[in-house]
Amino acid sequence: MQPMYITFLRKFATMNPEVSFHILQQAITAGNHVVFGDLYAVYRNDFIRFGCKKSGCTEEECADAFQEAVIALYENIRDKRLTEMNSSVKTYLFSIGKFKLINLQKRKLLHGNFCSHELINGNTCDVNLMETKSNSEHIKKQVGAFLTELSEEERVILDQYYIQEQPLKEIAADLGISEGALRKRKFDILKRLSLKAKKILLVCLSVL
Repeated sequence: MQPMYITFLRKFATMNPEVSFHILQQAITAGNHVVFGDLYAVYRNDFIRFGCKKSGCTEEECADAFQEAVIALYENIRDKRLTEMNSSVKTYLFSIGKFKLINLQKRKLLHGNFCSHELINGNTCDVNLMETKSNSEHIKKQVGAFLTELSEEERVILDQYYIQEQPLKEIAADLGISEGALRKRKFDILKRLSLKAKKILLVCLSVL
């Protein structure tokens, strides 16, 4: 992206909420979804620094949380669940991303406490892990079915990330692109998937 365009996006994301919301509405109506991907690209690193500092999550977890926040903004406006904004676009996105990181930390904490308790009182945690693994395998099969709707490269990206659980850095190296470019491409793929498929992918992400 050109420096002037990046400057514009940063100003846009912090301008009057009514104005920025109206612009996003018009973009969706016109079928122009590029601005959402660009917002992700511009603020991704800012949110990673913010998320790592506030939540203690990894950089990859923070990047995924912010990606989901941008998708949520797009879908909330598109489906008219969000009809006005009382904060700037940046504040809205960071708030959703922070909320997702908090939920992620809660899931980690609950799972960790459960396992510690069970290991001390009879080692039944292994059974719970087997059940979780079984559910994960079922979800993976569902995700696999949706992969057939995508192009070969798109299937490779989602298969390697969600099914084979490869780090984004390794996938990007295999494809010969930067990690940032891969994240944006993954964002674009998820955005085009049906709501049902996206929910399955996000559930898969939460249990892996």
